[in-house]
Amino acid sequence: MKVKVIALTVLLVIVAFSLGSEIVYAVDEGPQIRVYPPPSRNFPLRIYIEPKDLDLSNHEYFICPSHDRIVQTFYEVERTFLKSLSRFVDEYPEYAILGQVYFINATDRSDADIVLEVVRGINYSRAVVLYGGGVGVEAYRLQIVCWEGERYGDIELFNVIMHEFLHTLGLGHAKQQYTSLGEVEVMRDVISDYITYPTTLDFYGLYQTYFGELSYTENTLVELPSSIRYEMVVPYDIEIEELRLENKNLRHQIDLMATQIDELTRDLKNVTESVKRLDVENRRLADQNKALKERLLDLEDQLTQLKTLKKDLEEQLAQARAEVSRLQEDVKALQALNNKLQLANQNLKDENSLLESQNQVLRRELQQANQAILALSVLTVCLIAITIAVITFRRRG
Repeated sequence: MKVKVIALTVLLVIVAFSLGSEIVYAVDEGPQIRVYPPPSRNFPLRIYIEPKDLDLSNHEYFICPSHDRIVQTFYEVERTFLKSLSRFVDEYPEYAILGQVYFINATDRSDADIVLEVVRGINYSRAVVLYGGGVGVEAYRLQIVCWEGERYGDIELFNVIMHEFLHTLGLGHAKQQYTSLGEVEVMRDVISDYITYPTTLDFYGLYQTYFGELSYTENTLVELPSSIRYEMVVPYDIEIEELRLENKNLRHQIDLMATQIDELTRDLKNVTESVKRLDVENRRLADQNKALKERLLDLEDQLTQLKTLKKDLEEQLAQARAEVSRLQEDVKALQALNNKLQLANQNLKDENSLLESQNQVLRRELQQANQAILALSVLTVCLIAITIAVITFRRRG
């Protein structure tokens, strides 16, 4: 497809999860966002939905299974954008002229300001912006990769299309990732697990793009005035629905809390009774504790006495050990003396045996001597008798 461009033709590719080169900003600057020339300043902006899906690798058409889901999500993004825009101009009426921005469907691609295409052959969705300030410039093209419609959940697909849609309206990337309230800035490629809506910075950038007097360069920046709070602009109906759900959840929580309070009241009554019982038990235990303490004091006194007794016994034991040692020495001496006495006794036994032998000899000799003495005595008596008889006989004679 040929594009007639008289002046400069620039191809801006916005890559998901990639910001490209960044500019160094001063620390004291407010929130900023890059802006580019819009697809048109004539309202309404005409949007054409390409019914055929294009393979960019061979420029042939194909059928994307998620075509309808992507288109439906795009329409949801468009409606959400307008509702956020309505709230912005309602809260900041000085920018009410921005309410002139709205969209209609174009029946012919050549009449469109923005074209939505479902494509394949690239790895990321993108907003392709072609401009040059001349006649015959082709519409801004919003290209959504087919597989994103197949793989992404509703929230992630919505955020991707919102991001790319704002590019086609003339916004570049924002300087900061989060708003003053910590919300994700949709014009930064930050993964979010909740729907990201346009911020006040995004709408102020669109205001300057469509109704301001800007001299566009490759890095034209718009800074949010300090009079505007930097925050996400959630549509009224969505915020009301969120508040309704939150109120429903709060009511449910109140009901749960009321039930819990009743349960806690019953538990408190039971606990009070338990406390009374425990108080009685505590007093009883206190008395037992007092008695045990007194018993402990007695035991400590006994322990002290036992320690003293132990010390005395240890001293006595030491003395006994010393006495045993002395006695052992005495026993050794007595054993030596006993050995000597046994030896002497053995000698005495030997001498006694010898004496007994000698005594037996003497006894035999004494017996013999006694027999001899007896014989001599008899002989003497006989002699005396004979002598007396002789003498008597002589006297008579």
